[in-house]
Amino acid sequence: MTFPAQATDEALARAAAAGSTEMFGELVRRHGGRIHAYCQRRAPDPAAAEDLAQMVFVAAFRRLGGYNPDRGFLPWLYTVARCVAIDEARRMRRVPRPVDAPDTRVDAVTPADAVSAGEVERGLWARARAVLPPRQFEALELRVRSDLDVAAVAAAMGLTRTHVKVLLFRARRALLAAGADAEVRESAAGRAATPAAAVAAAGGRVS
Repeated sequence: MTFPAQATDEALARAAAAGSTEMFGELVRRHGGRIHAYCQRRAPDPAAAEDLAQMVFVAAFRRLGGYNPDRGFLPWLYTVARCVAIDEARRMRRVPRPVDAPDTRVDAVTPADAVSAGEVERGLWARARAVLPPRQFEALELRVRSDLDVAAVAAAMGLTRTHVKVLLFRARRALLAAGADAEVRESAAGRAATPAAAVAAAGGRVS
C-alpha cells in the first residue's frame, strides 16, 4: 500500500489501524522529531528521552484501534505522549536515586552552560516551570514549544478550549508579575525567546 506524500495524518492512522506498519512508519517519520523534543523536556538525559519517545510510539500503535479519525491525529498523539510521560515519571519516582548521583535533569542549568542560546532558553523555561502551576505550564509549553493551536492543546490535555485560554491568560499574567516583562523586551529585540514573550508577542492572543 502506497500513500501520496500529501496524505493526511488521519488517513495514515486509519491505514495503520488496519494493520499497515508502513503507514505507521510514515507517521513516525512525520512526527518523530516533535515527539522526541517533547520527551527531551521530560526526561533526565538524552538516552532516557530516546527511550521515552519510543515508548510513546509503541503505545500509540497499540492504541490505534481506539483512535477516532474524526479527531485530529496530532492532538491524539500528544495525549498518548502526555499519558506515557506521566506514567514514566511516576515509575521513576518509585526508583531510589543514589545519593551521589549527578543531577542530569534537562532543566538543570549551570552558569557555564548558559553561554549558549539554547541553554539560556532552557533556563528561562525552567524559571517558568518554577513560577507557574503545573497545568498552566503544560498548556503554555504545548501552545508555544510544541506549536499546537488552542484546540489541539485542549484535546491533548482533555480540557475545553475556554479552559485552555484561561490557563494561558493566567500563565502570561503570572510570568509578567514575576518580572518577565524585561525578558519580553529582550525577546522583542531578538536577544532571547522566553515563555512570556511568546504569549505576549501577540498582545496576549492565545487562540
